[in-house]
This record gives sequence, structure tokens and C-alpha cells, in this order.
Amino acid sequence: MDKKTNLERSTSDSSLSKSVSKQPKLMMNITPSPLSRKRFLETSLALAAAGLLPKAVIENRGNSLFLSKQIYLALDDHTDYIWTADSETYHQAFINMLDHYLDLADTTQNEDPQYQSRWNCDGNFWMWIYETNKTKAEFNRLIERIRDGHISIPLNTLSVCLGGVPAEAVLRGMYYPGRIERRYNLRFHLAYSMENQTLPFGLGALWAGSGAKYSWKGICGCASKVEDAWYYGDSISDLPVLKTVGFPVCVNPDKKLIKAAKENSWKICYWK
Repeated sequence: MDKKTNLERSTSDSSLSKSVSKQPKLMMNITPSPLSRKRFLETSLALAAAGLLPKAVIENRGNSLFLSKQIYLALDDHTDYIWTADSETYHQAFINMLDHYLDLADTTQNEDPQYQSRWNCDGNFWMWIYETNKTKAEFNRLIERIRDGHISIPLNTLSVCLGGVPAEAVLRGMYYPGRIERRYNLRFHLAYSMENQTLPFGLGALWAGSGAKYSWKGICGCASKVEDAWYYGDSISDLPVLKTVGFPVCVNPDKKLIKAAKENSWKICYWK
């Protein structure tokens, strides 16, 4: 009986030994896939929403990378439609600039978020011109860059004098982005009153009722400042924008901008 017990114990120990000896090999063969920044953020936010992150981490949002939200100011050209050329020239300029910034978004997509290209069309009219002059595949490319935040489109049709526009015109100007939202399951959350310190009475209600969450007043020396935003400028003409963000960066600046950067203790970079 003792021999049998010893035999069973020996057999069991042998099986256990084989199992243990195999385990390190199994573990050594498992190579975790790299965790991208996007995946890290998505996972962290999902854990926070499910209440699975420590309370201290959630409460200390200021020091938590994956719970912070960055706002990036994108370049635009401030379209004064028909100011310096005819409509055909403007339409071609819309197409050329969108093509350029779509290519630039592709080129910089593997950079850190603050170094990726972003572009803002200052009217949904740009999107309509692009759709009516491009193939479906080309327009879908634009839609996906809108979806991932590298191209932004406002609810406004164009930059107009909103103080002199009837309510019906404001609403009709948002019909087209509304159709795009339903067709592509998108939301356009931005509307703006360009270069105005205040909004015309009732305008905010029209925008909010149409889904706008954010309004940008434009650059006019206004008191508004976006603290959690980055902007990169290379000439003194960028000074008004640089003053409105929390993280101004001067890249290959001209002499006048170098002087302003030193006076304001802004970061200066020299890129080749």
C-alpha cells in the first residue's frame, strides 16, 4: 500500500513538474502587442467609466495623462468669400487646401498628437464644394479625417455678419452639415462668430439647438484664451493666435517673433 501511495505521489509530482516546467516556456513565448496611445486612452477611460480605477486617480485628474483632454487650435484661412477673386477661384482654393492638409494629416499621423497636422475649414461650404467636385472615395477620405479630428468643419456655412442675418438663414446654413451627420454618423460640434467679442442675441440658442457645443469667437484681441491648447507659429503675424493659447510654440521664428517669444517666455524650436 505504501509503495502504491509512493508511486501515485511520484507520478503526481512528475506531472506537476512537467506542468511547471512547461509554464515558463509558455510565458516566454507570449509577446504582448505594443499598447498605442489611442488604445491606452480608450482602455483607461473605459475603466474609469466602469468605476474600476482607484478613486484617487480619478479625482487627481490634473496629474492623470489618460484622463486629461487636449484642445488643439487648427489653422484656417479666414475665408472672405468673393473678396479677392471670383467664385471659381475660391472653390479651387478650397479643394487644393483640403487636399494639402489631408496629405499632411497622413504624413504626420504617427507623430505625437501635439505635432500632428490639423486644419479647420471656416465654413461647411468647403465640405460641400469638395463633395461636389471629388469622387466618393476622396470625399470619404475627408469624412474620416473629420471623424478623427484632424480636419474640423463648423456648422456655419461661411464667415458672415451674423448680427445682420435672419434666424432662418442661420438655420438653413446648417442643413447641409445636418445631412452629412445623418449620412455618416458624425457630429459637428463647432460654431463660431468670427471676430466678434459678443454673440448676437438668440444666436447661441439656435446653435445649441442644432447640436453645437463649442463656439470660437475668432482672433480679434478678445479676452478669450484657451489654456489647454497648443499653437505653432513662425512669424509675427501669428502673434494674436499665440497669445490666446496656453502652450504657444515658436518654430523657426522671424526676428520680430523671436523678440516677442523672449518677452513672453515662450518656447522656441528650430526645425529643419
